Amino acid sequence: MFFRSSSAVRRLLTVAAPVTVLLAAGCKGMRDNLDSKLYATADQSGWSRDSILVSSKPPVLFRVYRKGTSQYIFPIALLSKSPPSTLRLATKRGWGLFDINILFEGNDVTPVQNGVAGPPVKTLRGMWEIPTIPLDTLPGCTGATLPMGLVSVPAGTELVVANYKLPTGMKLLSPGELQDAIRDVPLLVLPTVQISGDQLGEFSRLVRQIPRAGGDPAILLEYHNESKLTDTSVVGQRRPKHVVIVLEKGVYGYRPSWVYKTTGKSNDLPILRLLDVVDADMDGRAEIFFQVKVSPVDSYVLAFREGNDTWTEVWRRSPARCDQ
Repeated sequence: MFFRSSSAVRRLLTVAAPVTVLLAAGCKGMRDNLDSKLYATADQSGWSRDSILVSSKPPVLFRVYRKGTSQYIFPIALLSKSPPSTLRLATKRGWGLFDINILFEGNDVTPVQNGVAGPPVKTLRGMWEIPTIPLDTLPGCTGATLPMGLVSVPAGTELVVANYKLPTGMKLLSPGELQDAIRDVPLLVLPTVQISGDQLGEFSRLVRQIPRAGGDPAILLEYHNESKLTDTSVVGQRRPKHVVIVLEKGVYGYRPSWVYKTTGKSNDLPILRLLDVVDADMDGRAEIFFQVKVSPVDSYVLAFREGNDTWTEVWRRSPARCDQ
């Protein structure tokens, strides 16, 4: 069960954004309460850097996390005119200020779907909005716990941004144009990765446009087959067959510029699960964000960026919320 702050608490906390106001006499009791329950004594220089960064309202990328019917977001990256960079703060107190300024009830965040910004939604509750009843705990975390916020976002949303305006006016193909662009993939591309036409029914397919400002979008196709192994007696063991194809517009139509494939063997490449596409560096060309599981216990969020007529990894981050 989740609790929301009373209107009195919200009124106190909504004036807490600037650091100087946080320390003012009117909020001193609330601030002391937060400090005593959440934050270790902060290194002053680290706290100064954290407070300046958070108060500047940096553009932040969030990952959506689901538990039961509830939806949460937690910060994973800073966005700027360069590839994403992992968001890190030096102090627990800094993360507390981040929670107040961005995740407490009533703040605006923007869901991303198909590379396009959806209508902003309001956060419903911050991590430490009620200091005595945190939204979540990580008992084994010896470092700073990254806060998460309670939200309600459209179904299928995997990434959310705050303090960041996604480009608008990007060209997208109509449904008919999209079908024409990918029509020949089963005949001309899939056979090159050992997938024949009669096997295609075993695969699920995801199609996503990758928006471009002032140009034709790229097209991403993900094919995935989780059929059981046919060469093992291990019950329930699976060997997913997985292909990611990116098509770019050329003189004679769309052609593959990047193909990523794996058969799911232990010594093969890991499987990429598409999260969404986001123009994370403000250059008008969206990056591709994947979730990848490299072992039963280790996974990462990856960003791929287009360059030199192919796509390369430019950033990765563990989705762990304990910042060691």
